[in-house]
Amino acid sequence: RVIIDWNVIEEVKHPFPSTETKPSNLERQNLSITDENYLGKIVSPWYRTVPSQKYLVTKVCYDMSEDTQFPNSSYFTYKNYFKEKYKIETLQTGQPLLEVRALSERLNSIKPRALTKQLKRKNKDENEDFEVWLIPEYCVVYPLSGKYWLKAMVLPSALHRISQLCLAEELRCQLISGTSIGEAHLPSGKNWDKLAQDISFQVEEVLLEKQQALTPLNIFSKNSLKNDQYKVWGNEEEPIDIERCMDSATLFDVLNYGKFIQKPLLGLTTKNFDDVARHKLTSVEKRPIPKFVEPPPLKMLQRNTKGFGPQQVHLMQALTAAGANDFINCERLETLGDSFLKFAISLTLFENQPDWPEGHLTYLKSKIVGNKNLFYCGMKKELGSLLEVHRFSPKEDWVPPGFCVEQSVQTVLLTAKLDPNCLYNVQIPEAERADGKLGEITRTRFTDVLLEADDIKQPQNWTFINLQALTDKNVSDAVEAILGTYLMNCGLFGALAVLNWFQVTNPALSTPEVFTQKTCSPAKGRGNPNHHLIEPGYLENILNYKFNDRCFLLQAVSHPSYSRNNITTCYQRLEFLGDALIDFLITIHIYEKCETLTPGDLTDLRSALVNNVTLSCISVRNQLHKFLLHNSNVLNDCMMRFVKHQEDRNHIIDNDILFLFEESDVNIAEAVDVPKSLGDIFEALIGAIYLDSGKNLEVTWKVVYNLMKDEIENFHKDVPKNHVRMLYESDCGPNFKSSIEMDSAVMVTVEINHKGVLKNFNGFGDNKRQAKRAAAKHALRAIRSPSNY
Repeated sequence: RVIIDWNVIEEVKHPFPSTETKPSNLERQNLSITDENYLGKIVSPWYRTVPSQKYLVTKVCYDMSEDTQFPNSSYFTYKNYFKEKYKIETLQTGQPLLEVRALSERLNSIKPRALTKQLKRKNKDENEDFEVWLIPEYCVVYPLSGKYWLKAMVLPSALHRISQLCLAEELRCQLISGTSIGEAHLPSGKNWDKLAQDISFQVEEVLLEKQQALTPLNIFSKNSLKNDQYKVWGNEEEPIDIERCMDSATLFDVLNYGKFIQKPLLGLTTKNFDDVARHKLTSVEKRPIPKFVEPPPLKMLQRNTKGFGPQQVHLMQALTAAGANDFINCERLETLGDSFLKFAISLTLFENQPDWPEGHLTYLKSKIVGNKNLFYCGMKKELGSLLEVHRFSPKEDWVPPGFCVEQSVQTVLLTAKLDPNCLYNVQIPEAERADGKLGEITRTRFTDVLLEADDIKQPQNWTFINLQALTDKNVSDAVEAILGTYLMNCGLFGALAVLNWFQVTNPALSTPEVFTQKTCSPAKGRGNPNHHLIEPGYLENILNYKFNDRCFLLQAVSHPSYSRNNITTCYQRLEFLGDALIDFLITIHIYEKCETLTPGDLTDLRSALVNNVTLSCISVRNQLHKFLLHNSNVLNDCMMRFVKHQEDRNHIIDNDILFLFEESDVNIAEAVDVPKSLGDIFEALIGAIYLDSGKNLEVTWKVVYNLMKDEIENFHKDVPKNHVRMLYESDCGPNFKSSIEMDSAVMVTVEINHKGVLKNFNGFGDNKRQAKRAAAKHALRAIRSPSNY
C-alpha cells in the first residue's frame, strides 16, 4: 500500500526562491520567526555573491538576537558583523537567530559516515558538520521540508545501491542455473544478509601510510667468504673465461687457463671430490625435533555445496573493483580466487598430463590462468555489464532508473561507434521530455546529428547509452573474485563448479575426481628407494609424516642432476604441484586469520611467505637440503654459501632476507644468492605428502603449518612491504622503463636518482610483474648498501 502526503506535494508546487534576488523590505519586515515556520527547514543566505550554501535549521534561538556577542573578537555583535562585512542592516529588531548546520553538496552517500568524516578532515572540508548562526531576515526559506530534502539527497545513492544488488542477484541466478549450487528463492523465515563494511576497510585506511625507514641491509656479501673452508680451489687467481672472452684473450691467458684446470682441487682427485663435497652438505645432524602443534583449521575446506550458497551482498563485493572507491571491493576475494585457480589448474594438468615435464606444465598453466584467458571467459558470460569499476558520481554520470536515450538512437551510436557527445547538440522540448516520446522534428534533428557525428575517440563512461569503459583486468579480477566467493561459501567443490561454469579450462578434465582419486605410484623402474635416500626415517620425523610409498619421497628429493635414480623422475613435477598447493593453503589461512589486513597487506604477506627465499630459509633451518640428491658442484657451492649465511644469522628469517637474489631475479648465475633448489625441495616434499596421503589437504596443511608457523606469526605482526612500493617510498624518484621480452624471460629496467646520481638497474622474471619486482630489489639493495650509511 502506497500513502501519498498531499500536503508535501502542495508545498513543493511553490517555486523555489532565488538567492540572487534580494527580498523586498516589506517581506523582510513581515517575517514570522517561529518554530513552525523555520525549524527543520532549509534556508540559504541571499547576501552572498558566491553560489549559496544551503543550511538545515536545527534550532530557533529565542535567547539570541542580532545584538548577541559575535563568537570571535573581530566583531562586537552579529549586527556589527553584517554591517561591516556585507553593508546590510536589519529591518526587524530583536529577531531570534537560527542555529543551522551546513548541508553538503555531495550526493554520493555510498560510504558509511564514519569513513566520510575522516575523508572530510583530510580534504579540509570545513563547511559540513559546523554549527553557525544566521539572522532569519537575511535568509530565504525553501518550501520543501528539511527531512524530505535530506532523503532526496540520499535517493541517488539508494537507487544506485539497489541497482547493484539487482545485478548481483542476476549473476547469482545465472550461477545457480549453471552450477546447481545454491537456492534460487530465500527460505521461509530467512532474511537476506545486510551489506557490511569489509572489516579491512577501517577508518585508519584513509590515513597516510607510515613509510618504513630504509636501514642498512644485514645480508651477506660473497666477498666475505674468501677464507671459507668450502672453496673448491686454492688461492690461485681464477683465470678469465676463455670461451666468453676469446676476442680479448692473450696467449698468457690461454696458457694460464690450461695450467689452472690441470691442477687438483685442494689436493683432492676428481674421483673423490664429489663424495667429499656431498658429505659436507649431507652429514645430517640429528637435532631435537620441534614439538608438533595442531594447526588452526581451514574453515573453507570444511564447507560444502549444500545450502543457500553465496548471497547478493557477497557477489556484489566480487563485482566491485577497487576503482569504484566503495567501502567494499573485490581485492581480498581476488587474492583468494587466484590461489584456488592456480592450485586447481596445476592439479588438473598434473593428473591429466602425467608424462609432461615441468616446463610444459608451467607454460600451459600460465596461459590458462593468465588475464587474457580469464577476460574471454568473463566476457562470454557478459560479466562486463555487471561490474562496478568507476566511482559513483551522481552529478556527472548517473542516470535515474527509467531515464535513457531512445533505443534506436542507442543502437546507432553503439553499432557505428560514434561519439555520444554529439547528442548534446539536440535540444529536446520540455513537453517531449515529460511525455517520454520524441516528435518528428526532434527525430529528424537526431538523424542529422548522428550523420555528422565523429567516431568515438577513446572509451569512457556513457551511462545514458548504457556504455561503460573498463579494462581487461577488471573482468579477469572479477572472475577470480567470484571463484573466491564460492570457495569461501561453498568450499573447494563449489569453487570448482564455478571454474567449470566459466570454462576456464575443459570441464571434462577439471572434474571432482581430480581432487579425490589417489595418484598412482611415481615408480617408473625397479629398485628400492631406500638405497638412494639419506636417513629417510629422520626426514619423516622432521616432516612429522610417514610416507606410505617412499617412491614419492625419492622423487621429491631427486635433483635433475642426480642420474643414479632410475626408479622415479626428478622432483620438478612435484615442485610444480607443491608451489601452487602451498600458496593455496597459506592464502586460505591468512585470509581467515588476518581479517583486518588491507588487500595490499594481504597480498604482501602472501608474497613474503610463499616466495622462494623464505622457503629456502625454512629448508635450511630444517636441514632439508642435506637430504637433496644431486651431482652438481655449482649447486653444491651455492648452497654452502647460503647455508653458512643462515647459520651465521642463527637462521633468522626477517625482512632483510627477502632482498637476497633468487635465480629468477638475475640473468647471471654468479649473482644468485639463494639457489632455487632449496625452495624447490620444500615445495616438492609438500607435493609428495599431498599425493601420498591420498590428496588429503588437512594432512598436508598440518605439515606446512608446523614448518612455517614462526614465519606466519612474525610476518603477520610486521608485514614486509612489496619491493616496488618500498622503492616508490624511498624518495629516489623511480622510473620503470617498458619491459623487454627475451628468450625465456622478461627484463624491466628502473632508473633512480640516488644522492644526485642517476642509476639504472635491470630485473628479470617470468613475467613483467616479477621482473619489475626484481629491478626494484636491485635498486633497494644499492640504496640500502652499508657503504651508503
